[in-house]
Amino acid sequence: MPRSKTLTGIVLAVAAACFWGTMAVSGQYMITACGFNAEELTTVRIAGAGILMLVLGMLTEKNFFGSLRDLSVCRDVCFYGLCLFVIQYTFFLAIHACNAGTAAIMVGFGPIFIILWNILVKRQKIVPKEILAVIFAFVGVTLLITKGNFSSLSFSAMGIFWGLVSAGVGAFATIQPRRAIQKIGVTKVVSFGMFVGGILTCFMTPPWEISGHWTPMAIVAAVFVVVFGTVGAFWCYLRSTEFIPPALTSILASFEPLSAVVLCVLLLGTSFNYIECIGAALIISNLFILSIPNDKFRAFFPRFRRAGLEN
Repeated sequence: MPRSKTLTGIVLAVAAACFWGTMAVSGQYMITACGFNAEELTTVRIAGAGILMLVLGMLTEKNFFGSLRDLSVCRDVCFYGLCLFVIQYTFFLAIHACNAGTAAIMVGFGPIFIILWNILVKRQKIVPKEILAVIFAFVGVTLLITKGNFSSLSFSAMGIFWGLVSAGVGAFATIQPRRAIQKIGVTKVVSFGMFVGGILTCFMTPPWEISGHWTPMAIVAAVFVVVFGTVGAFWCYLRSTEFIPPALTSILASFEPLSAVVLCVLLLGTSFNYIECIGAALIISNLFILSIPNDKFRAFFPRFRRAGLEN
């Protein structure tokens, strides 16, 4: 793959992760200061994004819904929307069974699922730099979330189970819509998928039962969550899969907690200890690892070549 396309894919994936991370800060404000709960925020986020994307699509493109006449496309985008709902719902179940930090770490297994899929189903050989990047991302996210205090984690069988389900479905949602994207483009896939997912979230938490207080700042935060943290994030994330393999896109999602921590430090004045610095360094190092061409990377690790593990 040309180096320019690889860099484009990396930039898009990192942008998506940063959008998600900054959205987390806005979402935290809505929960702590405005009385929203996590389920209500999910309904606002997914349903709002779905409606916004459909309205923009109808205003900017003629025959916007014409692509749904292809039953395979309709099936794929509906399935993608279902995946969005399942990812959110199982993540909340994992939080309920353990805690948010443990659930976030479990979701970090997503890249591993994609790599295993490539090895077992697509019969691809192991790419050494992806394995190293997965390790760096997982350790980096763990250090950022725990701040070095591993006693803050709460492990339970059900928490681990739901966290891994969320990670597995998230990995599948990275791979599954690629065929629909090739046919109708990222914008329509995100639009229709978000709308379907939004309908499902409304069954879980009806909009008319939301108990949060819609103050002016809550509205601003909600707009940011919908426009940047959802529409922009998912568009960049899926668009990146057109330039780099899904495994790399999933690995770079580890920038989400890093961007959230940095924003909290800059805006909220929270502390940033040396353990978090190590975690941040590990995550940032993946930018350089993943941008190195496979042949040059293998030159540093000849054992991989002898073992027949090169791509």
